[in-house]
Amino acid sequence: MILPTKETWDIDKYALLLKDEKNEKGELKMVGFVGTNRWCEKGLEVGYCSNIKYWGTGFITEGFKAFLELYWTLPGTFLSSPFPSFVSVISSRGKN
Repeated sequence: MILPTKETWDIDKYALLLKDEKNEKGELKMVGFVGTNRWCEKGLEVGYCSNIKYWGTGFITEGFKAFLELYWTLPGTFLSSPFPSFVSVISSRGKN
């Protein structure tokens, strides 16, 4: 998780890890991440990034749903008064 600071108060990232798989270092394998990116006039930008190897597995959908549920319940500086909406930009840079 990347914690917000004064300069990045609107950025909050969470790693999506596979609990039953480990990488060559013995750490949980990372599938991608979800979180907030920045605030704009239309709302708080939210998104995710996924390793192409895991596209179509449902891991990102599951992680993004969990993030949204968590976001609305966390106490904190800007989280206690949620933005009226999220905005997202869709980009596919991987192989099709």
